Amino acid sequence: MFNLSSDLAWRATATATVFGLALIWLLSGVLAADETQVQPSLAELNEAADERVNARKPVTVRARRSTAKPKARVLTLNGKTEVKFVASLQSETTGQVVERNSDDGATVAKGDPVCTVEVNDRDARVAAANDAVTLALLEHEGALRLRENDYQRESEVVAAKAKLSAMQHALVLAEEALANTVIRAPISGFVERVHATVGDFLVPGSPCATILDLDPIYAVVQVPEQFVDQISLGTEVNVSLATGSVVTGEVSFIGMQAASGSRTFRVEVAVPNKQYEIRSGVTAEVGLSLTTHMAHQVSSALLVLGDAGTLGIHTVNNSTVEFHEVEIVTEDADGVWVSGLRDQVVIISVGQDLVSPGQRVDVQWVSG
Repeated sequence: MFNLSSDLAWRATATATVFGLALIWLLSGVLAADETQVQPSLAELNEAADERVNARKPVTVRARRSTAKPKARVLTLNGKTEVKFVASLQSETTGQVVERNSDDGATVAKGDPVCTVEVNDRDARVAAANDAVTLALLEHEGALRLRENDYQRESEVVAAKAKLSAMQHALVLAEEALANTVIRAPISGFVERVHATVGDFLVPGSPCATILDLDPIYAVVQVPEQFVDQISLGTEVNVSLATGSVVTGEVSFIGMQAASGSRTFRVEVAVPNKQYEIRSGVTAEVGLSLTTHMAHQVSSALLVLGDAGTLGIHTVNNSTVEFHEVEIVTEDADGVWVSGLRDQVVIISVGQDLVSPGQRVDVQWVSG
């Protein structure tokens, strides 16, 4: 008897077997093809890329010839202005102030009177001391003449000499006491404050005035230890003040002792200030010149980023674009100065963002 179920099962099995064999055959062909295919090397890939680049139509760029110049790297630090000398005038005698010779904000020269104290009898003491010296001098001269004629003992001559010396010393003290009634400026400068007023009673040590020596004034900064040996005395320095003024000075002092906490060294820049226009304590930005490098001046717009994210410049060599990593040495109103290029180089000035290293270009020359 014919079994329909067995016949159907046999046909299904046969169909599946045929399909499986076909699939295996197809896969074996694909795998065999993959095994026999040769992968290109890295050098071949780079060569192919260069061929594609060279096959492009050259891009037209503008470029200029540039020659490197020596340029110092500038270290910019913030500090403040300071005065070198501050004179605190004090009374050296006792008495009442009878005249205030200078006021706040005045300009004084060394030796100018600032405060005057009452004289009282000090001038009379000077006159008396002068008379005493004259008398002692006559007595000493008389003793010398008598000794020559053997009418005077040596001890009396010595006593006369001692009296003369004592009277001369008394005269000096009297003259100093009189001179101390006028308190004078020990330095030339700016009167920041007159503390004493007419009628004040002064004793030795009482304050009279404060005078600032503002010329020159000093811009003071703290320089990190890794840069201090690159700074030289006498180097010209630009100083930008918080007031908006830009002045020029020169390095006048480089410290030898580092600050214990910051490991920085004190550097002072002397700035001429004859008109006392620069105040003490003003925030100052100081640009210190360091080691000199050969550098090219370019517009900051010409700086591009390389594949590794490094800052650089596109140049042209034999009609081919090159990328050179650069470092900014300093900057000014006309652009930036960069190192890392050859001394003589052709810099792309227009179109630097449209090209890549190795690409061939047509150059239109520009001056400058």
